[in-house]
Formats: sequence, C-alpha cells, structure tokens
Amino acid sequence: KNKPAALDALAGLYTNIPRKCLNLPASAEAGSDVAMDALRHDEEEVRESAARCLGAALELQGDEAVLAAMADLLSQHRAGRGGRQGGMGGPPGGRGITRRFSGSALSVAESIASSITGGEGGGGGGRIGGGDPDGDNEESRTDDESDLEEYSSPPSRHGRAAAAYRILLSPSAGATAARDAETFRGSTRLIRDLVLDDDVAVRRAACLAAGAALRRSPDPTSTLRELRRAMKKCMRATEEATVHACLARGLISACGNDAKPATRGASGEGGSIFLCKAGMPILDGALMLAVGSAAPPHVQRMFHGFLWLALGVGDARGAGASSDGGNNNKGLERYKRLAEGENGRIMMTLVNKTLSKIERVEEGDGGQ
Repeated sequence: KNKPAALDALAGLYTNIPRKCLNLPASAEAGSDVAMDALRHDEEEVRESAARCLGAALELQGDEAVLAAMADLLSQHRAGRGGRQGGMGGPPGGRGITRRFSGSALSVAESIASSITGGEGGGGGGRIGGGDPDGDNEESRTDDESDLEEYSSPPSRHGRAAAAYRILLSPSAGATAARDAETFRGSTRLIRDLVLDDDVAVRRAACLAAGAALRRSPDPTSTLRELRRAMKKCMRATEEATVHACLARGLISACGNDAKPATRGASGEGGSIFLCKAGMPILDGALMLAVGSAAPPHVQRMFHGFLWLALGVGDARGAGASSDGGNNNKGLERYKRLAEGENGRIMMTLVNKTLSKIERVEEGDGGQ
C-alpha cells in the first residue's frame, strides 16, 4: 500500500520544494532510476505513481537525462515488440539512465527503493545499478530472454505508456523531447502502438499520452496523421468507457498546443489543431460520442468539453449571432465546410443547444 504513496511523495518533493533546500539534481537523478524500475511493477497504481515521479524528476535535470529516459523507453518498446512476435528484439541499450549511485543520490534512492521493492521479486525491483558485467554468457542470455519477456508484458507496456505521458506533459521535459526530432518521432510511434494495444489499462494510458504528444508536437498535423487511425479505433462504440474518458482528457490537453495559431488556415479561422483535414476523423468521432448512446453521460460531457475547445466556442462568445441563427463561430463554420454528410448540421445543433451554454472547460492535467 505504501509503494505508490512513497513515489507520489517523491514526485511532490521534486515539484514543490525550493531547489536550494536540497541537492535536487543529484536526488532527482536517483529518483529517475527508482521510478524507471518501478514502471514494470505488477501493480498498476505503483506504475502510475512511478510515471508521475519520473516526470517530476526529469523536470529538474538537463536535456541529456530527458533524452536518455525516452531512449530507454523506446529501446524497451522495441525489445518488447520482438518478444511478443517471438523474435529477439535485443535488450535495451543506447542512452539508458540506469547507473550506480553515490553520495546523497544513493541515500535518497535506497530509502525510496526499499519502500517500493520491499525485497520482492518481479516488477523490475532490485535492478537498480545494473547487472554484473562479469557474468558468464549463458547467464547473460537467460537474463536477456527474461528481459524480453518482461518488456512484452502488459504491466511493462502500461508503464511505458504512463511514462511517455508524464514526460511529454511536463513543461520542460516535454519541450526537450519534442525538440529532438528522432526522439519525438519514436515517441509518437510508441504511443500509436500502445493506443492499439489489446490491454485496457495500456490503452487508457496511451490515450492520455497521445494527447500529450499532440500538445507538444511542433508539427501537429503530421502527428495527427500518425495517431489518428489508432485514436479513431478507440472511439468505437464497443470500446471501454474508461478508455473513451482517457481519450477525451487527452484531446482536451491537446487543444493547448502552442503551435495552433499557425494551423488555423490561410483565411484566419479560429479553433484548434483539429480543424484541418487530418483532424476531421477525430472531430467526427468525438461528435458521435458526444451525441450518441455509445458513451455514458459523464463521458459525453467530456467530449462536449473537447469540442467546445476544438471549435473555439468560447472564443466566439459575445460575437453575436450568425445569419443561420447560430453563434458567430469561425471554428464551427470551418468544420461545416470540411464535414461530410449530415455531420455539419449535427455539430451546429450540438453547438447551439449544448456547447454554447458551457462557461469554461477546465483542462486539469489530463488525468491519471
């Protein structure tokens, strides 16, 4: 019970304590390693807390640490895909952050790690500091095969999705990951794969991560093209309501993309990164979940919030009425021009009857 609490406390320490009170870069380095190990824990709550801790710790470190953490996640993902397909994807390598500790970093890591692992097997516990480089080849092969099996497990896949979400959501760490083209491209593909995962918990975390990727993307149209098929699949009526809810939270977060003014079109229409051809499948899917019977009322309201932001309904308030009796909403007008069939009419009805009555949408942190 105390494992997620310990990780959450560490994340809170990194987020709230004045930096001059501790040797925080060294302590954060140790916390990153502990959190990376805990991402493979058997308990979902522990993995989610580990992801929060990792995101908070990386905020206090430099670009190199952020890129190293992302490289570890991508390497684990490649290895896990190889394990699931019956091949040898190779053990994680590259710019990994697993290391030996010294000084204050070691004391922080030991106290937190003992609370998290408790001497238990599984979940990646007890791996801090790496393995014995002098082990024989047979033992190394056995360890590699064990790693491959672990990296392909649902807990490990969920941990990677949760970690990608928290890193990309973090202001400084997320910006660093987005600036590095190779890292961001790999992260987007990792998220796409996990949105399509067959495990519900993995899909929930990956939908949140997809929103964070869209929020951080320097080229949101390209990122939309990469993610939209997977995201649209999660909008099916047969999908779990919890996945729909996480997808709505992710989409709400994505509406905060700083690049959105450059994506509003040559005619200067308002709205968000979704008001383009690449984003129409997402808007259409959200519309169906907002007005149909596929989603429960609380999920419908979440998609109302997303559409309120995506169409810029709040931006249009006070601009008067249009000739068709609706709000003078440039985002809605652009959607109607891009929409097919009856979707334009359905969206206009939703805006006039429901979305126009919304005062504001609280973005929050998207989630978990």
